[in-house]
Amino acid sequence: MEFRLSEEQRQLRSEVQRFAENEILPVATEYDREEKYPWEVVDEAAEMGLLAPQVPFDYGGAGYDVLDTCLIVEELFAADPGVGLCLASTAFGSEAIME
Repeated sequence: MEFRLSEEQRQLRSEVQRFAENEILPVATEYDREEKYPWEVVDEAAEMGLLAPQVPFDYGGAGYDVLDTCLIVEELFAADPGVGLCLASTAFGSEAIME
């Protein structure tokens, strides 16, 4: 069993970290202060394929596995828990709902 991240997982983590630093951190305080939903950030995350990461491709998701999803969620929350939650909540769904 391999416990190190694969090259693809390290690249995914790096891309999400860069997204969080460039797109979430600069606006997170504003969203919190004004109690606004981060639509612009959500749209940008969708363009990157970060929404619904664990949902299969057939249902409009990114098709990532559990570890990939954890890497994504960890980086989003590291930038800002509030905005991170808005994005991470799309990671969890029910098979019955998808069908």
